[in-house]
Amino acid sequence: MKLIIKSIFFLSIVISVNAQDIDKSFLTSEQVSELYKQMISEIEFLDAEAIVVRNKTKDISWDQYKKYHEKQFKKVDNYQELRQKFLDFGRGFVSGHSYFRFTYPTEKTKKNRYKSSIKIGYTYPNISFFDLETKKTIQKIDDVSMKDVFKKFVNYETRSNGLGTSQASFKFRFENGLKINGKIPKSITYSDGSSKKIVYHKNEDKASWYNRYKAIDVSGYKDWKLVKKGYKAALLVKNKIALVKIKNFAYKRGSNDLRCTLEAKDSTICSDIQKLRQGLQLIKDEVDHIVFDVQDNPGGKENSSFMAELCSSQFMDLRVQYKKTGLLLNENLRLELSYGFSGAEKWFENILKNKIYEKTKTGDFLPARADFCRGSENCDLAYIQPNKTAKRKFKNVIVLVNENTASSADDFAYRMKEYGNALIVGQPQSADLTFALVTVVFYIDDNGSIKKTYIGNDQREYKIAGQEIFQFSIPYSRTVNKQGEMLQGNPAKLDLLVELNKENFENRELYVLNNAIKKFINNN
Repeated sequence: MKLIIKSIFFLSIVISVNAQDIDKSFLTSEQVSELYKQMISEIEFLDAEAIVVRNKTKDISWDQYKKYHEKQFKKVDNYQELRQKFLDFGRGFVSGHSYFRFTYPTEKTKKNRYKSSIKIGYTYPNISFFDLETKKTIQKIDDVSMKDVFKKFVNYETRSNGLGTSQASFKFRFENGLKINGKIPKSITYSDGSSKKIVYHKNEDKASWYNRYKAIDVSGYKDWKLVKKGYKAALLVKNKIALVKIKNFAYKRGSNDLRCTLEAKDSTICSDIQKLRQGLQLIKDEVDHIVFDVQDNPGGKENSSFMAELCSSQFMDLRVQYKKTGLLLNENLRLELSYGFSGAEKWFENILKNKIYEKTKTGDFLPARADFCRGSENCDLAYIQPNKTAKRKFKNVIVLVNENTASSADDFAYRMKEYGNALIVGQPQSADLTFALVTVVFYIDDNGSIKKTYIGNDQREYKIAGQEIFQFSIPYSRTVNKQGEMLQGNPAKLDLLVELNKENFENRELYVLNNAIKKFINNN
């Protein structure tokens, strides 16, 4: 059947299927094997980042990972088991922006969510975990060494690429009922030989563990004076230091007003930018240094308006490279893979006209272009001038990061270092900033054959002639620096690593801030 593609950015459509009308006979072992082979083949042909990052950051290579899961797929004999093995595979796919979704209707079973009575912390770069209550180092979970538990988790059970980011992921999963060797753990053993029982209670809180649309809270900065506070960003001041705290870039309403000169509605990017602009103008004669805090900032929408207002020098969009495959010859899909930017189409027309596309081998990467096309109407890599109000002079520009700094917050740190001469302080960021994603939808047609189709980025509406089994979304572009090196899995070089330990873990953000001030401001 011909693929039908429509651009839908705000409407989410769920394909509903009456389970009673579906033939419940399971796939043959040959079909399961073929399904897995086709899934791997699609990933290896289309993926632009995840496989390379796994091979760079994990002990278990991509070849080892796929062989392990091939054995797991061979064990399934019903759709419920297939669902679990498929999701297990996706859980260890090294890309924080990817998703794996099993869509074949299976019998719904109520899944209890648990909260552990034990909350844990971790140390970095000396990797260890400890009980936050007792401050004792955890040696074992049940009878399995903590070292072995975490090693397996890093290699098979997290999409995070760095050790620090994997630690944060492990903490969350452990505190929410992580299974060890298929079982919910009952106890932990400390390094001194003593032990503690783990008690679980059902987690009745249906809200997300992280409310991305919740407004910023700066109550923890008790000895700082609040100058301006917006929806997601706030400006504070102390001792000639301006502190800009950005919770995330997740705004419900976006804006194409790069300079934020138009009247802005509340709780938007531009309303925050305008508040920061007003605040920085108010304190311009009383500050010599500026600190941008994007610790625990998981990203969100495009941050170019923040760059235009907060970076005093000219800057560029991030550099992205698309893989050359036949998908790019489908105009509708190509538009989806570029978020509908007209400049991206002009860029593609130019590389066709100049024979660059033709000369690039299938599977290789096309030349880098600008991601959000802010510097050029053709998506060329061109400088973007800062706002006139952004041309402020500071003795020091510092960006605070940690392992939970991700996506567009990653982008902010990279670009402030490259163009704003910023010092990077904290722990290595997540280095997870995929731009374009392609989704592969697998289904069984009316003749019982396994088929697939493709959709891009935010696309939600599509049609297939058969019953969908699953879909997965993987990186189709890679983000690179000016040397052409991939940024995914490659954190910005730290100018000061602030170690995490038992004493500072629960107050880590302020600890990093104070260390940055001590090292680069007070010492000078």
